[in-house]
Amino acid sequence: MSNKDIYKQLCETSTEIPLFEQPWWLDVVCKQWDVAIARKGDRITGTWPYPIEKKNRTYTYSYS
Repeated sequence: MSNKDIYKQLCETSTEIPLFEQPWWLDVVCKQWDVAIARKGDRITGTWPYPIEKKNRTYTYSYS
């Protein structure tokens, strides 16, 4: 299971994920996106969704 799939499941069960970090919102505003997940054991302790942009035939990660 990818980080993106895990994140989507987390968003379905958690009420604490802000609107602008919801998967459906990211799908609308980003051509491509992924998410970094921090874990402590089996527990998710943090997430960071980020857009992926293609510039000059290479992929860059935007941290805006």
